Amino acid sequence: MKYLGPAIIVAVVAATWFFRAELLGSKEASETPTNHSSAEPTEKQTVLEISEQARKNLGLSSAPAKPQDYWRSATIPGVVADRPGLSDRGVTSPAVGIVTAIHGFPGDTKRPGDALFTLRLFSEYLQNTQTQLFKANQETGIIQEQIDRLSGAVSTGAVSKAKMIELRADMSRQRAIIQSSRQDLLTRGLRPEQIDLVQQEGQFVSTIEVAAPPPLAGQIASIGEPNTPVQQASLITDSASPNEVAYEVQELSVEMGEQVQAGQLLAKLSNHQSLYVVGHAFKREASYLEKAAAETVSQS
Repeated sequence: MKYLGPAIIVAVVAATWFFRAELLGSKEASETPTNHSSAEPTEKQTVLEISEQARKNLGLSSAPAKPQDYWRSATIPGVVADRPGLSDRGVTSPAVGIVTAIHGFPGDTKRPGDALFTLRLFSEYLQNTQTQLFKANQETGIIQEQIDRLSGAVSTGAVSKAKMIELRADMSRQRAIIQSSRQDLLTRGLRPEQIDLVQQEGQFVSTIEVAAPPPLAGQIASIGEPNTPVQQASLITDSASPNEVAYEVQELSVEMGEQVQAGQLLAKLSNHQSLYVVGHAFKREASYLEKAAAETVSQS
């Protein structure tokens, strides 16, 4: 036991000498970050000084900060929507007939008055109306000849005035028939020059062209007025004139050779020159948005 103490001391000294490199390396590694961090210089804060001329060139202005009103931007999700009753229009057949030609196909642009379809008339009512118009016009000529021939006899008393009154009443009835027949043919799609030929020469119309309808009053008003009152659905228009209204053929509802009835849908037209932008905001923001939109319109 008395030799055990010196043996332990010798073992510790030997182990220390054997692992001296590892012990010295870890000590230097632990001391290196401390020395490096202490050796870092302190960063200086750079202050950029702007001259008076530079302020003017940049348009900078400085003033004490104080509470004041400011504009707040709000992102409102919205969708582009058609204008009900104005953006889409249907074209119907004015009379019973057969489709012999199609002049517009989906995607084509048509202006008011451009031909869309050609129909061969197959309507007994339309033929009777043309016959009635021609006969009424011939009757007026005959009645007028009788009035001219009997006017002298009435003045001398050879013919009673009742006969002249009857002829004039008959003339008024025939003229009323002519006027009503002309209006009926106009609504059926016949042009005024075609109706004149039917009335004067008896050239009955067997085919008609169905044309693009004229623009509605709402379409012309919306294009002509850039500033419109603020509504729940804001109206955004372009700078087109009323004469530049155009339709796009959206859909065809008939085929070549198909027989159509009076009032049957032939095609659908669309006019997207003016559309609604419908936004969806929270109820609490509605009043602020309406006020901001009104101020924007008044300033523009």
